[in-house]
Amino acid sequence: MLVVDPEAFNETPYAQTLMQIELGLKPWPEPDAKRHHFIPRFLLNRFAKADERLVQLDKTSSKPQSILANKAASRQRFYTFADDEGNRSSVLEGIFGMAEDDAAPALLRLEENGKLSDHDRASISLFLAYLWCRTPSARKQAERIGEEIRTGMLATQLADRHDFIAKLEKAAETDADLRMTPDEAEILRQRMIGQLKDGTVKSVDPDGGPTTELLIEVAHEMAMELFLGMEWTLLRSPSRKFVSSDRGVACHDPTPAHPWSGATLLSSPSSETFFPISSECCLAVTRGHGDPIVRVSQVSAAKALEVNLRIYGWADRYIYGQDQEVVVAVRRALKTSKRRFAVPPSPARMTTLIERDPDDDRLAQVHVQRGWPPYLTAVDDDGVPRDYDYLVLGEDGTAVEIGVTSEQLVEERMRRADGFAPGEKMPGSVNIKAISPRTVLPSRPQGGT
Repeated sequence: MLVVDPEAFNETPYAQTLMQIELGLKPWPEPDAKRHHFIPRFLLNRFAKADERLVQLDKTSSKPQSILANKAASRQRFYTFADDEGNRSSVLEGIFGMAEDDAAPALLRLEENGKLSDHDRASISLFLAYLWCRTPSARKQAERIGEEIRTGMLATQLADRHDFIAKLEKAAETDADLRMTPDEAEILRQRMIGQLKDGTVKSVDPDGGPTTELLIEVAHEMAMELFLGMEWTLLRSPSRKFVSSDRGVACHDPTPAHPWSGATLLSSPSSETFFPISSECCLAVTRGHGDPIVRVSQVSAAKALEVNLRIYGWADRYIYGQDQEVVVAVRRALKTSKRRFAVPPSPARMTTLIERDPDDDRLAQVHVQRGWPPYLTAVDDDGVPRDYDYLVLGEDGTAVEIGVTSEQLVEERMRRADGFAPGEKMPGSVNIKAISPRTVLPSRPQGGT
């Protein structure tokens, strides 16, 4: 097995510049450009003709149109956010620009000779990870997940009547307006749960800044996965041009870890992720054996069309090609049996894990009836795999419903285990143990509960 040098990340021009910035030797980059490209302009130019024009196909209307690369896949001040002092800042746009400057020549070398140094591999890994996480669709999905998590946590806190009353009593020590009778507190608790359910109360990210910050953290983890643990295959297509999209990526997973799982870079050993890098080349990334090598494969026109259809399926609204013939060929293929390749990304499903009760297999029975695994196996804090009950957001209910249901289920089990009667106040409050989704293991064969 080949080995790459993880320190190559710290030796790239991007990382060296960041170090100089952190030492105060250089200022943070803050471009004054108003239009921010979520698919980098240099990458779009790889799908354009010499005049920097490319053809954009709108999925909603199926109409192609010519567009300049400097206008495509961009939004006004998309990466401008409030800094710690409340001032509007475009530093993130500058950081993306640094990563692009580092990756552009590395991508060119990859395309020309199909080989990479560790430094080039590191530069491209970071660029591809940013590409996955920086688009409007990525931010929209992350905002939805963030809202679901925050709403579910609030619902969980509201589910325990006694804990809610105790918190109100504590708050009333400093705010007399919060003094209530138990019945008044219960009316307030039910009203708050109802407001969460009907959407009257929402948890939102006003300008997308906190959400984008989390996406960048995810991108850095993804970059290391791409660098160390993935196999890269450079697909060359001499007989059919590749297209790109306003997502810049497409993923296919024929064997997802769970029935509700979406396709992602690491969703299963069979997952394959496509990053179109020019009209002639597309980078396919798989987990495989994790050998950090680059293979080169010349693909047929039929295979290139399959990849283009997957890119079309994942596109938020637009695909981009070198000319009208290229994008129209993708649209025509949608009228044939090949349309099966144009699969849109599945929405991410959050999962709540709950400690098992050997005497209560109600959830497991419901899961088995659906054809799902009865339990999910996750690694606990001690690194030991354990089976958990679970609820899937969007399948078993909304974030509020699952937050309330899971808390009530845990409380019910604790009451039974500790001998407390229904409605009797328990010491302390009920909490659900949080498990990182990355520690959830693939489903095991179903053999009963």
